Amino acid sequence: MDDHELVARCRAGERAAFESLVNKYQSSLLTMTWSVLRDPEDARDAAQQAFLAAFSNLAAFDNGRSFKNWLFAIAWKDCLDMKRREKTRRVFLERLRGESSAAA
Repeated sequence: MDDHELVARCRAGERAAFESLVNKYQSSLLTMTWSVLRDPEDARDAAQQAFLAAFSNLAAFDNGRSFKNWLFAIAWKDCLDMKRREKTRRVFLERLRGESSAAA
């Protein structure tokens, strides 16, 4: 069964069809998220978020597109957001440490 047929079944309320999509792409999606984030926990979180976002937005999926590419684009954006948040947190903590050192 191809992805577009599975998406149609998901839209009709067949949750097992989405499980088939998860089983089909989980491994390759985890590989991609790990290659970006370099942390297994973060990679699993990003992959899970991507699947949840895809499931929640199936109504907006354009059948003229590749489901895999759409799913991976969602995950890619999530990974970049996670990296940005981590960088912001790191910069904030460095500044905070610098201010505490200067105050001491």
